[in-house]
Amino acid sequence: MSVVVGYTNFTHEQSEVLKERLAFAKRVLKEALNIESLEPIARGFNNKVYLLKLIPSSRAADATSHALQPGCLPFPAETPGAVIFRVVRNKSQTPAARKVLNSVAAMQLVRDGTDIPIAPVYAYDVSTEDAWMVEGKLPGVAMDEAWQTADIDTHLRMLESVADVLAKLKALSCPGGPGARFGGLGYDTEGKIILGPTCLAYDEGPFATAKDYYKAWISGQWEDAKKNVRADGWKVDGLPERIEKFVREGLDSALNCLEGCDVPTFIHADFNVLNILVSDTVPHVITGLLDFEWSHFGPASDEYFLSVPGPGVIYGGPYDRPDSPQGQATLNLLSGTIPAELDPSIGEAFLTYKMDGFLKARNVGTFSTIPNFEEIARLYWFGEYLRPWFFHENMKLPEEKVQKTRAKSAVCFDKDLRLWGY
Repeated sequence: MSVVVGYTNFTHEQSEVLKERLAFAKRVLKEALNIESLEPIARGFNNKVYLLKLIPSSRAADATSHALQPGCLPFPAETPGAVIFRVVRNKSQTPAARKVLNSVAAMQLVRDGTDIPIAPVYAYDVSTEDAWMVEGKLPGVAMDEAWQTADIDTHLRMLESVADVLAKLKALSCPGGPGARFGGLGYDTEGKIILGPTCLAYDEGPFATAKDYYKAWISGQWEDAKKNVRADGWKVDGLPERIEKFVREGLDSALNCLEGCDVPTFIHADFNVLNILVSDTVPHVITGLLDFEWSHFGPASDEYFLSVPGPGVIYGGPYDRPDSPQGQATLNLLSGTIPAELDPSIGEAFLTYKMDGFLKARNVGTFSTIPNFEEIARLYWFGEYLRPWFFHENMKLPEEKVQKTRAKSAVCFDKDLRLWGY
């Protein structure tokens, strides 16, 4: 059968690079799924995500005869209308293969342990730098799209559904073994889900404690900052010496705030309205949860630094409090002093307060209930500022943004280091 290639859908990208990617897709899909006919109809950015339309083929049923990889489900005997083909981009400190394996294992853990709709994984390859995976296409539209036209009552029902999903994720048990409690996910030689290196901490882990996990990550961020062209070791007004001394002598003590994090919590790490699918006719019905490459078991606070589980429900650190109603709402979330009477006219802050209540009603830890939340946040954002994710050498970035980030980060470093006595 001939292969249909939809170049007409990419009139702005008719390049040799695109042709090579499509040739790669054809080759690996034929090998993994025994399918020859496909047509690319969309292309993403972060992971080179392709929506591939499949032309019905009588050979599709042959794919079920292949031995299944850990985390995979049999390819349907009747060819689906489309699948998702994801090639992970090497734009982080973590190997692409690790992120694919982490995604597959996390998706299986959630699929097997909850009723949250998760795409089936049909095949993946982590043996080369061109790590890839093929997923089923879930129904629905991005919650972000449905949110734009929804009224306030529908918004609240959508947020309750989001809170339900978060509660189910937080109830998942950690698959750790002896000495392993915090880390990413992978498989043992028998195909059983186990804790493995985390995609956040430079492919290190798993770790016995949350303190060990944060220490490895922050230390890795500092070592990377010394080599990163944009961070340039933060050579400003004596900062490198102070940071070096703190990481070497003071970090262990500062991380004592994590000693109470005895129970590892499942962290999606990219939980937001772009990665949640909802019904296009009943927008409070969630039809899918996407993007698990950064998922891990960590301190409960991690979700609020890495995700946006609701309006305003993210904490950008002690120096990210805008002088606005939403900024005041963040302070109220931290202190737990939520106004008794909530008025929808206050805008996003109203939804922020309601989401906080929905989470607490489901026993999900929040800003005011997670022990030492602000201390942990200060350390997290210190580590994040050391080598911001967008400082990766392969990221195109205006020089103006680089300089603004450097200026802001230097001020934050100085304040934090003074607080810690360095």
